[in-house]
Amino acid sequence: STLHAIDSLFNVYAETFDYETTNKSWVDNLNNGPRLAERIACIAASSRQNGGPGKVALVGHSMGGLLIRYAAQPVDGRKMTDDIGLVATIGTPNTGSGWANAVESVLQKTCPTDKTEDNSVCERDALNGLRIHSPQIDELPQLPSTIPVMAIAGDVTVTYSVFRVPLRDTDSDLVVTKPSALKGATSTQSGGGEEVVACETNIESIDPVAIGTGIGQTAGKLAFKQPILPSCWHNGLPSNQEVKLAVTSTIEKYQRALAANQAFERYVGTWTVHGSKLIIKADRTGTQTSNLGRCFPHPDADSKEMCNQVARLKFAATPTALTVTVTSVTYEQWGGGAPPEGYKPDNNSGLRAGDAFKLAFQGEHVLRTTWLGRNSHLNEASTNLFWCNAYGIEHSGSIRECA
Repeated sequence: STLHAIDSLFNVYAETFDYETTNKSWVDNLNNGPRLAERIACIAASSRQNGGPGKVALVGHSMGGLLIRYAAQPVDGRKMTDDIGLVATIGTPNTGSGWANAVESVLQKTCPTDKTEDNSVCERDALNGLRIHSPQIDELPQLPSTIPVMAIAGDVTVTYSVFRVPLRDTDSDLVVTKPSALKGATSTQSGGGEEVVACETNIESIDPVAIGTGIGQTAGKLAFKQPILPSCWHNGLPSNQEVKLAVTSTIEKYQRALAANQAFERYVGTWTVHGSKLIIKADRTGTQTSNLGRCFPHPDADSKEMCNQVARLKFAATPTALTVTVTSVTYEQWGGGAPPEGYKPDNNSGLRAGDAFKLAFQGEHVLRTTWLGRNSHLNEASTNLFWCNAYGIEHSGSIRECA
């Protein structure tokens, strides 16, 4: 199962959230979304207390994805997004499902007006909410853009039984359409993205009544025979091998991104070397200010004015190094302000927009530069390749790279 595949991943604890007894009720039922939010907070807190990142990755199939959307709302002033690191949804009807509309229409005609507690087939609270663009589903908040979301959809193609001529692509998993299942997917950074799992089925294999049980098993007792359904249909998705691979790959990608983020925090701060300064900010931007000496050439030959080159940087992190790209270069006097009129910097030296280098720790208080591209020859030159933090400068007598 997908759960077993997740539980087998390195450094991952997996558990299921069971709401079977209330899966006919909408996501705001106390046993559904609210209880899921409590469980997320509990697991995140346990992670932090034991030295972990305090982030929970959530995988929701069908209405389970809607429970996650509900649970991600702020609770008692607490931002649940602080506890949620990643979401993967599988066949989630983010804008509703046409099957919910169809089954609801049937139940309206067959169920008593006054339903009882144990008349579970006729309990239609969830079914009402799962209809296409129902008020309940349209009012349900989308997941914040800060959370990476991998949305997985099934795509069943129906074929004739004799010549296997494609009849039509259903653009759905027979219960939820691709656009509905893929809504809310985010960029591929940190594990987000889209995945469509395709398969075929013979037209004689489909039992329309049984398909109607796909959403939360709402009308499970109405199925009269065991259908032969394709591996990418709605209820088959959690056991589909491609889905398992997509989910586990997403979690592993998120783990790598999380490790890179944690590693990046060590770099944030101010680093110096021989009159030059490197500032690395938490938003993964920064500057490198380099001492160019006298503002030369200078229209006034006797001028003592000194100039700096200021390179603006962006950073990409891995668990072991930063890749740094120069986005722009400007010049200024040491005391601030523009260079003197007529100053023409030497464009053949110093940094240019597009230049790149790597930074990696060499000891606890020293960063080493590895130049890339056109400046790679500097790695073998006598230039200083090291940056030191305040501790390294203060103890330069014992840290030779900072001397």
